[in-house]
Amino acid sequence: MLARICASIVLPALVAVGLCGCREGDRTGHYIDVALELACDNRGELERVLDHYAGDSLRLEAARFLIANMPGHYSYADSNLISAFYSKVDTFVSRYPHLPFQQMSDSVAYIYNLMHIDRCKKIDDCKIISSAFLIENIDRAFEQWLTNPWLEHLTFEQFCEYILPYKNGELQPLNDWRDRFADVYADELDDLQYCDMYSRSTFQAAKVLNNALKRDIKPLIYIENNFPVYDVATRIKIPYGRCDDFVFMTNCIFRSKGLPVVRDHTPHWANQRLGHSWNALLAQTGKTVPFTGITSLIGEPQLINERLAKVFRNTYARNTELVKLNNSGEYVPAFLRNIFQRDVTDEYIATVEAPVKCPRGIHNRYAWLCVFGDNDWTPVDFTEIDDNMACFKNIGSGVVYLPVVYDVTGRLTPLSDPFIMHADNTVEFIRPDVTRNVSASLTRKYIAKPYTYDYAKLVKGGVFEGANTPDFSGRIYTVGPIETGYAISGEFNVSDSVPPCRYWRYINRNDETYCSMADLFFYGPDSDTPESGTIIGTEGSWEDNPEWVRENLFDGNALTSYCAPRHTGCWVGLDMGHPVKISRIRYTPRADGNMVEPGDEYELTYWDGGRWASLGRKRAETVSIDYDNIPAGALLLLRNRTKGREERIFTLDPDGSQHWH
Repeated sequence: MLARICASIVLPALVAVGLCGCREGDRTGHYIDVALELACDNRGELERVLDHYAGDSLRLEAARFLIANMPGHYSYADSNLISAFYSKVDTFVSRYPHLPFQQMSDSVAYIYNLMHIDRCKKIDDCKIISSAFLIENIDRAFEQWLTNPWLEHLTFEQFCEYILPYKNGELQPLNDWRDRFADVYADELDDLQYCDMYSRSTFQAAKVLNNALKRDIKPLIYIENNFPVYDVATRIKIPYGRCDDFVFMTNCIFRSKGLPVVRDHTPHWANQRLGHSWNALLAQTGKTVPFTGITSLIGEPQLINERLAKVFRNTYARNTELVKLNNSGEYVPAFLRNIFQRDVTDEYIATVEAPVKCPRGIHNRYAWLCVFGDNDWTPVDFTEIDDNMACFKNIGSGVVYLPVVYDVTGRLTPLSDPFIMHADNTVEFIRPDVTRNVSASLTRKYIAKPYTYDYAKLVKGGVFEGANTPDFSGRIYTVGPIETGYAISGEFNVSDSVPPCRYWRYINRNDETYCSMADLFFYGPDSDTPESGTIIGTEGSWEDNPEWVRENLFDGNALTSYCAPRHTGCWVGLDMGHPVKISRIRYTPRADGNMVEPGDEYELTYWDGGRWASLGRKRAETVSIDYDNIPAGALLLLRNRTKGREERIFTLDPDGSQHWH
């Protein structure tokens, strides 16, 4: 048994070896025994740490905490290869700090692939960590806790999670990261001593440090071709990355300065694609202050407009409930195979409970609660089934949930219809009434997010003008104005009284609108083919950005756009070469490409007792697509079968408009 364990990487399920029969009082001692056994040839290093602190009860308890929870935390096995990789990356990014981020990303990816880092095996920390490293880490952490005014409010338990750990994420090198950044921005932080209100303020110190990092790194969120760099001294020189990268850097640098931060995350947003991670500071008030390190300002409202179902906090200590779950023998979705996290949803939002009665024939031990994720139902919570009831606790209200069980292959079986838990703990089930149909004209397949609002609204008040003089100095025929700033395409029918015109243009005379637009098409009578001509109007683009030129308005791509070099007074259009009768104008504001686009094929589906049932495929002929066979009260999903990825569930309001969930 021991030989087999020593020959393998310790996966989360192994950390519970011998858990059965372990009483709560001796659980730490039990886990230390497990860690020592799994350490194999490195056992003596861990024992030396315990012996070293035999006369210091508090430091010994800290050492026991680290060792007991060490199995399951892992590093790269070939430290020489990884050091060489980081050295090459560090040399490159230091030599070319101003290289365009796409080229820098491609270069780091090239080095990563060239050195076959993806093939580098991983090993449990308890098998390689040295006593000298662990003792130095414990002593430095205690020095911070006992001397740093920003840590006076921490209990020992909080100290163990927020400051003590020797690493801030898996695969981080076991090096002197605390010392490397101990003096970073020391002068700026030292100045806080001159203000009595700030001298012991964890929040103010974090604000100063984060502002300095944001100022100097100038971060850019970029997720394409982004290969992991876990050495913080190298990572901090790379200005682009995912949210996780900046969260990791923040944790390392903040903890090196004695500032208590952790990584919090939601496995999936409750009303949009994907999940998110961010930093959480434990302020001197004992309250959690969320922020996304380096990319946002501490003190700015965070997550206020987001809809949350669950929030988890990364921990160094194992979560015994997750250990139990992973040892149950049942299927466990990927995000909860990580046993080093705990539920902190109620630190962010008011929560409710959702009791679900399981139908006959369900013999699973665990039930799962799903939100609609990346085009499918995605689990965000679990609970044990007790007496045919699954009670999900500490969940966000106002969210559409689907309770399910999984078979051993990961295939789900719904336990009920989707439902919304309201803030008053009432349940609203979403059931289609197939005996009664309603009609709707659908314009989007995904929610309009804040960045679409920022740009799409710029078309409001804009007009289309026709003339027969190139400078529009003569008689002008006006169509419009555009009355909505919502992120949908629009069409105007041109009055028969408007004569043929050689020149047609779009212009918005309102301030701060930049003549912003994604697509613009002029159609003749009874034609579905847009008229062509020579592009005319204001040349150039905002800040001379080649991605915002006027040619984009006529390329048929809703994801490219025009942004004028000045905030007002600019225009763009076509010289048809001769007077042309225009009967219809179609436009698309700068947005996200999720509006209904003519020519694309769409399929409307509804949730019908365990599957998405089709209401038919249609090719859009205009900027909306109509269905008149929709079951009343149904949960709906509009899919673009031609292109795109983002799709979102919705119901219909009484007026037929889309209500996103």
